[in-house]
Amino acid sequence: MEWGAELSSWMTPVGWALVHLLWQGVLLGAMVGVILWIYRDCSAAVRSRICTVGLAVLILLPIGTLALPEMLKARVSPGPRVQIPISKDWETEPAARV
Repeated sequence: MEWGAELSSWMTPVGWALVHLLWQGVLLGAMVGVILWIYRDCSAAVRSRICTVGLAVLILLPIGTLALPEMLKARVSPGPRVQIPISKDWETEPAARV
């Protein structure tokens, strides 16, 4: 049994999830920073809860990134292909149809 093929089948999505986590983490950090700036006069407990929620979202981001394509695949399934018949006289005599 060759475990290299099994390893590469899940390593690509995990790798992309980590790449996306970079920009998602920067965006989340900026959002948490703005929220902390807005609540700068609140107690330390409130600001600590804001940071805790930010860290929880940061942990869940790669899981959501991995799950989202699978959810979209399940939701959008291609329907049956419909062939539209094309008349041959359309190509030869377009003026005759008018």
